[in-house]
Amino acid sequence: MTTTLFVIAGILLVAVIARQLVFIYSRTLLLRKDAAITRVRIREEKEYLFIKGLY
Repeated sequence: MTTTLFVIAGILLVAVIARQLVFIYSRTLLLRKDAAITRVRIREEKEYLFIKGLY
């Protein structure tokens, strides 16, 4: 009986750890993509301000 409980607890523990790793990985990818979008946005804003300054 106790062996079954330990096996179930171990499987649940491994599942929770795997879920957290997937969450951390997806969050890291999202933050990288967000940084790339921000860089493009800053470049576009600088170009806009430059063109606006010409007029």
